[in-house]
Amino acid sequence: MKIIDRHLYREYLTPLTYNLLTFCMLFVIIDLFSNLKKFLEHHVQPVEILTYYGFLLVPVLELITPAALLLSALYTLAKLTRHNELTAMRASGVSRWRLMTPFLTVGLGFVILIAVLKETVVPRALNYTTTFFKTRSDPDAIATIHEKIAYMDGQTRSIWWIERLDATKPHIAHSVIVTRNTDQQGLREEIAATRAEWMDGAWWFFGYVSEITDDDDQVVSRSEHAEIPVERRDIRTQPDDLVNGDIRPVDLLTTTELHRYIATRPYLTDRELARYRVQFHQRLASPWTCLVVLLFAIPAGARTGRSGAMLGIILALSALFGYYALLQIGMYMGIQSVIPSWSSAWLPNIVFCAVGVSMSSRMM
Repeated sequence: MKIIDRHLYREYLTPLTYNLLTFCMLFVIIDLFSNLKKFLEHHVQPVEILTYYGFLLVPVLELITPAALLLSALYTLAKLTRHNELTAMRASGVSRWRLMTPFLTVGLGFVILIAVLKETVVPRALNYTTTFFKTRSDPDAIATIHEKIAYMDGQTRSIWWIERLDATKPHIAHSVIVTRNTDQQGLREEIAATRAEWMDGAWWFFGYVSEITDDDDQVVSRSEHAEIPVERRDIRTQPDDLVNGDIRPVDLLTTTELHRYIATRPYLTDRELARYRVQFHQRLASPWTCLVVLLFAIPAGARTGRSGAMLGIILALSALFGYYALLQIGMYMGIQSVIPSWSSAWLPNIVFCAVGVSMSSRMM
């Protein structure tokens, strides 16, 4: 069995590597012809160009990998079928599901890889590539220092007024006023500080002054000006909340950050919430495309006979286009609140997974 597994892995990984490299090279060549004039105008160094395309290919990997997995599986299985290797393996007692294991294992590996990249490297890569030419045209075009920021945290029911904030260091805010409801009904607290820093999982306020008022704006209590920093662990607004969405575009947030963005902004319109929720579920569902495409690519590629193999390839490619068409329709219906947000992203995976499992159960 180990010999068969090694043979299948080798037969599959070779065309898969070739297809991935080919798709990447084609994408780089097309983009290079499009941006060559900009590279020359800004006198971009070769090392910077390589860095640019290194970052650019990271989010592109999510788009090209399902197609590469599909085409490689079709090619490998058609080759094995043409040489009667699949028939010999089945005749020796190897089950159809055992033959599918190497292909599905590779697909699952790419699911994990893409999911990890989306949470770590992709946001940074998108930010780098989208600002690459802007920063060379005008170094001050992308400002990191922002002034007079207002942020409402719907989850903790607090409002932040910040005079100055560096988007690259959201854990340090200057000239801060925080207004929040207290645990006692009808009382509101206002905290003022010359500086607020997030340290050890809590906000520390420098130059701290606190004032509690009632519904009639009458002062109930007021603290003295603190000479030492004051720790407030009951204020649970996260540093990234101050920049995510308003200063840092939503498209550059990780899935975890996007989920918190939705949770802390219940005041968004229904359409905006629907769009962000669809985007959140789509990020969770999209890596699984790598596994879903293999479920219908394997039985399609394993069809016996020359005409059967060609028909299987046509069916598999048609199914791939159908998958993305259903995905786009589902996302549109989800944004319009016609269907639940989760189903708009997960429905194509569920439908084509069921179709793939059904086709695989009748394979050979």
